[in-house]
Amino acid sequence: MRRFRRTALTAAVWALGSLGPVSCDGQPERPDPGPERPLTGAELVVGTAGEEWALLTVPRGGGQADLRVLSSPDSTVWTGGIDLPAAVEAHVLDDGLVVLRGEDGAVYTFDAPTDESVRIGDVGETATWVANGAAGLFYEAEGSEILEISRAGSWKYRVTDPVRWASPAEGGALALLASHEGRSGLWLLRHGEEQPADRSQAEVAPPGLVTAWGRRAVLVDSEDNALLVFTVEPIEPAGRIDLGASVVALASSPSSHEIYVSLDGPPRVAAANRFNLTSRELAHLPRRADALRSSLFGESLLVGDGRRVHRIPVAGGDARELEMDWRADVPIGLPGGRVLGARGEAMLLVETDPSFRETLLNSSSDRWWLAIRWNPATARVVADRVDGEPLIDAAALPMTEGAPVAGPLPPEDLRAPRVAPPDSGVATDRTPGGPAPGFYAIVGSARQEAGIADLVESLTSAGYPAVIQRYPDDAGRLWYRGLVGPFAARNRAEAAARQLLRERRLQAWVAEIGEPDRVDRPLR
Repeated sequence: MRRFRRTALTAAVWALGSLGPVSCDGQPERPDPGPERPLTGAELVVGTAGEEWALLTVPRGGGQADLRVLSSPDSTVWTGGIDLPAAVEAHVLDDGLVVLRGEDGAVYTFDAPTDESVRIGDVGETATWVANGAAGLFYEAEGSEILEISRAGSWKYRVTDPVRWASPAEGGALALLASHEGRSGLWLLRHGEEQPADRSQAEVAPPGLVTAWGRRAVLVDSEDNALLVFTVEPIEPAGRIDLGASVVALASSPSSHEIYVSLDGPPRVAAANRFNLTSRELAHLPRRADALRSSLFGESLLVGDGRRVHRIPVAGGDARELEMDWRADVPIGLPGGRVLGARGEAMLLVETDPSFRETLLNSSSDRWWLAIRWNPATARVVADRVDGEPLIDAAALPMTEGAPVAGPLPPEDLRAPRVAPPDSGVATDRTPGGPAPGFYAIVGSARQEAGIADLVESLTSAGYPAVIQRYPDDAGRLWYRGLVGPFAARNRAEAAARQLLRERRLQAWVAEIGEPDRVDRPLR
């Protein structure tokens, strides 16, 4: 087994402020009028008017960043107090940490609330960026060098074998596809270890991705282009999805419930369900798509084919062709069917639902546009959906040093009143022997009922429509799942999952339960 060297780099951990809620149906609430002038520098940490999500823009040629209102991208609520370096690419992690790469290969992190930028390392011109949750990395195929970045720190790896693909995984580990002696194997690397913690000799190839919360790696079977699913720790086969065509590109929904796949012969896009190993066709395309990106809240998929951008509703509907450029940062699918994008030197906002209208922005395209979430993660409730580990009480977890405590959030229609009104989107009928058909936010799964029962009781006491599902897997083992719902539409369940993360620090995923022709089974 080849050895690799790891060099630890230091990085500070900063705290984020909160900018308020998003409504339960996924639509951002209108911002307060806010201050007469945009806030500057570290003033942002004391709070400002806005939404839970915002748009952070960074000058491509260097200069001060600013924060825009999501519902009105020309409205600036904050301007940075430091000059950032010129950047050839910019990315944002789930916890709001911004990563910039300069023309000389220097890599910087930038944290807006503290208005601080730190240089953390260097990468080559051919380095590829991959992010998963609150961690990201640059990897180089030829130089076999990996730079991983998160708020916990930064780590540099040098691997002697060529790297074909890499991604952060859960628990401070990397999933890596390396070629060794003519064979491509999936490796698991952990911080501080000299050898791979685990590896598989399955013949797989890029494209690949690691699902949300780092529990599954999805790659392509080298022989027949099927999607192969692996558990990440240990690395074991966990499923196969036959698609019958060449796989060009992959992306996941925000909850990773579905994997979106660009296929060739003929060009089309499909959605693969990683739980029940089925697939459904979303749309046929005039040309092969080489880039996919989920919208911010998952209601649509953006597709780039080299000439045009297509917006495809994931719940069904016709694809809409948009005259936009495809870049690393835009287009961005915003709530309400809006798409923010660039066309040459201009920035524009396109409304696709229910009509079609383009609005040119006052800003030019010489800035990087990043959708950033302002939601402090001071504590977390962890429910292991794979191995059935006991739930961890959020009250027992230590607070992040220096993290502000978010104020109370106003009641939303998911929780109040407890019996949902007819127009709330909550399906209230219950069928004997199991949960009613509909879409659910699944907040936990365990082999023991006690932990799930406590969680469901806590949610019910807070006004959430929560139930327990007794669920047998393919091996006949009984699992207990905590469900919030049912909801009549997927976007309602996804909005509930976002609210559960914001208010309860619960990372939920969305599934449809109760259809006779679709059995919702997780991969084991």
